[in-house]
Amino acid sequence: EQGREDRSRFFLYLIAATVCLVVSSVVLVTIIFLVFLGPADPTEAPTASPSAVPTQAPTKLSFFESMEYLTREAISSPEQLLNTSSPQYLAVEFVSFDDFDLAAPFPAGSIRWNQRFALAVFYFSTNGDTWYTCFRGDVNCQGVWIEGDECSWKGVTCVDGVVTGLSFASQRGNGLYGTLPSELSLLRDLKDIALTSEALFSTVPESFGEMSNLESLIISNTPMTGTVPDSLISNRPRMRSILLSNNEFSGPMPSFRNMGELATLFFDSNHFTGSILTELGSLQSLRFLRFFGNELEGTIPPQIFELTLLQELFVDDNKLNGLLSPQVSRLKDLKRLTMSNNTFTGPIPGSLGVLSDLERVSLENNKFFGRLPPGLSYLHGLRILSLANNMFTGTIPSGLAQMTRLSKFVRVLFFSFPPNSSLNVCR
Repeated sequence: EQGREDRSRFFLYLIAATVCLVVSSVVLVTIIFLVFLGPADPTEAPTASPSAVPTQAPTKLSFFESMEYLTREAISSPEQLLNTSSPQYLAVEFVSFDDFDLAAPFPAGSIRWNQRFALAVFYFSTNGDTWYTCFRGDVNCQGVWIEGDECSWKGVTCVDGVVTGLSFASQRGNGLYGTLPSELSLLRDLKDIALTSEALFSTVPESFGEMSNLESLIISNTPMTGTVPDSLISNRPRMRSILLSNNEFSGPMPSFRNMGELATLFFDSNHFTGSILTELGSLQSLRFLRFFGNELEGTIPPQIFELTLLQELFVDDNKLNGLLSPQVSRLKDLKRLTMSNNTFTGPIPGSLGVLSDLERVSLENNKFFGRLPPGLSYLHGLRILSLANNMFTGTIPSGLAQMTRLSKFVRVLFFSFPPNSSLNVCR
C-alpha cells in the first residue's frame, strides 16, 4: 500500500510539472509576440515617414540588371563587362551607384540611362581622369564629368534632357587619349559630334552607323585608322557637313548616296584610295569639296561639274590624271580650284575665264600644255594663280601682268616655268 501511494504522488508531480511547462511556454510566446510582432503602443505618436535614401540593396539590383541588359542587347561584350578595370565595367558602376538619380533611378535601357552609360564609357575609354580640364573632381571647371546631370558636362549639348551634341574640337581635344567606344552609338539622338586629338587611337566603330540623326560629323587631326563605314556616311538626308581631315583613314571612299543636304565634305589628308565617285554629282547642295592629300587615282568625273553651288574644289596631292574639263564653267560660284601635284594633262580650257568669282587657281606640278587662254585675264578677283612646272607654250596674256591683286609670291610661282618651256611674257 505504501508503494501505491508513492506512485500516485509521482504521477501528481509529473502532471504538475507538465502543466507548469505548458503555462511557461505560453507566457514566453505571448511576451515574444507582444515585444516583436505586436502593435505599437497606441499612446505613442506615429513615427515619421522614412526620410533616408534607399539602401544599397536596390542599387545592387540595378547593377546586375544593367549587366544583364548590356549583355542581352549585345551592347558590350561579356569580356568587357567582367573586367573590373574596363571602361564598360567602370561605366556600369557609375550609373548604378551614382546618387544623381537615386531617388528615381533611370531604368536600364531608357534614354537617360543609355546616354549616361555611353558618355561614361567615352570618359573612361579616353582616360578622362587625365583630361586637361573638367576631369572627375576638377574644382576649376563648372562642367565636371562623372558627377551630376550629364547635360551639364563640358562638351555635351542637350535639348530637353536628351544629348544632341558632343564636342571635343578645341584645346587639342582636351587631351583625349585612348579609343572611341562603340557604346557611343547609344546616343541615338546625337546630331553633332566633333572630336580632335593627337592621341585618339582607334577605328571608327561600325555601330556609329546606328546614330541615324547625325547632321554634322567632325573627326580631325587624329591618328585614327581603318576604313570609314558606308553606314556612317550614306543614306543621311539631313547630314550637313562631314569633316574627316588629317587622319590616317585608308581604303576606298564610302558611298555618298541620299545626302541631299550635304554642303561640306572634307576627306583631305588621309590615305584614301580608288577613284572619285560619280555619285558625288547627286549632292546638289555641296559647296565645299576637299579630297587633297590622298592616293586617289583616275579622272575627275564629269558629274562633279554638275555641282553648280560648289565654291571650293581641292583635289591636289593625289594621283589623278586626265583633262580639266571645259564643263568647269558650269561651276558659277567657284572661288577656289586647286589641282596641284597630280598628272593632269591637256590645255587649260578657255571656259575657266567665265568664272568671275575665282580667287585662287593652283595647277602647278602637272602636265598641262598649250597656250594660256586669254580669258584668264578676265578673272579680276584672282589673288592666287599658280601654274609652275607644267609644259605651257606661247606667251603670257598681257592682261595677267596687269592684275594687281595677284600676290608677289604667286607671280614668282607663275613665272617659274621649266627651262625647256617656250613660254614668254607678252609686253
